[in-house]
Amino acid sequence: SLIFSDIGRDTNANTLYDFLTLNTGLAINESGNYTVLGWLANSTSGIITQAQNNSLLPQGSSNLGLSFNGKDIYKSKYNGPYNLLFLRLYDDLGNLIDSVEMIYNTSNYNYSQFEKPNAFFTNIFTDNGQDTNFDLLYDLLNINALINVTTSGTYSIEAHLSGNGTIIGDINIITILPTVLNNISLNFSGEKIFLSNINGPY
Repeated sequence: SLIFSDIGRDTNANTLYDFLTLNTGLAINESGNYTVLGWLANSTSGIITQAQNNSLLPQGSSNLGLSFNGKDIYKSKYNGPYNLLFLRLYDDLGNLIDSVEMIYNTSNYNYSQFEKPNAFFTNIFTDNGQDTNFDLLYDLLNINALINVTTSGTYSIEAHLSGNGTIIGDINIITILPTVLNNISLNFSGEKIFLSNINGPY
């Protein structure tokens, strides 16, 4: 039977887990190169992230670790225990050797124990209409997003405005963000909204 264990690993000594590593025992009938793929899910079976390990394994019993990205776990905003939803074993030709499902629940973790992404939305949004030419009609619909930046750098932000399932406008901006809370304004064309003939909310 499969034997599992799990551990959070902090690789940069900042007290946050960079990886959640799940270790499993494998029984290998023939030595060779193998690939193990695993999918980590929350308590409702929603997939959070996946990991793989490519290794040369000897015949017999082997222990192998799958390291799931801590930033993906943080972004999910789900606390553990997490579920190893799928585990699949492939040979070096890509043939599926074995597959098991919903086989292991991790220890309890809080998502805040894991490494934060370089930048992430705080889920705080506001919006306002802006009349730039004083004709009492909105020229822009501004949607303001609060972004927490943990590593300063150049970022690309993409947004789509939709109504009734129809895309009304698209925005893609590239900007330099410092290591603070950043308020980013996404300015959608009022003319495009008018021409869409779609009323809000958007």
